[in-house]
Amino acid sequence: MYLADSRSTSVSGNYLTPKRETEPNHSRHVVLFLELGQHATDFIYRSSLMHRIKSVGVMSVAKVMGLIYGAMGLLFIPFLLLFGILASVGAKQAQQTGANIPVAIGPAIAVVLAIAAPIFYGLMGFITGAISALIYNLIAGWVGGIEMELEIAPVQGVLPVPPPLPQTPAM
Repeated sequence: MYLADSRSTSVSGNYLTPKRETEPNHSRHVVLFLELGQHATDFIYRSSLMHRIKSVGVMSVAKVMGLIYGAMGLLFIPFLLLFGILASVGAKQAQQTGANIPVAIGPAIAVVLAIAAPIFYGLMGFITGAISALIYNLIAGWVGGIEMELEIAPVQGVLPVPPPLPQTPAM
């Protein structure tokens, strides 16, 4: 396994030989030479799978984040309703001791909060997603973005692919 700079070395036979600098080296890319020879095409194929995210769609990120945060807001509904029921029980006990507290106010507030929570969380997720995407696009313009290595996964079909039909000679 060899670690080399792709602009300062070349492959001749099975050896790495240094190149002469004929132009300024603006971008230095370190590449990993696995095994030269029969695996050279594998190396080229693997290096072509590295991708860089230069920018993201602001509205796309905002919509997705709004939906994710809205779904997270749905998780709070059972807890808010439970607190409303507990507040109603507490108000009923307070009325028995002579306090002037309406019993229905606890469940009413809980229902309003249960409806408002997913909407509020979704709105905050939308705004946060838009701001985050704008900041990412700004920073990615300066530093080049996030690099990711992607792998092509084999597709497993439900039905087998039929073999091609034999071609008949044209008459």
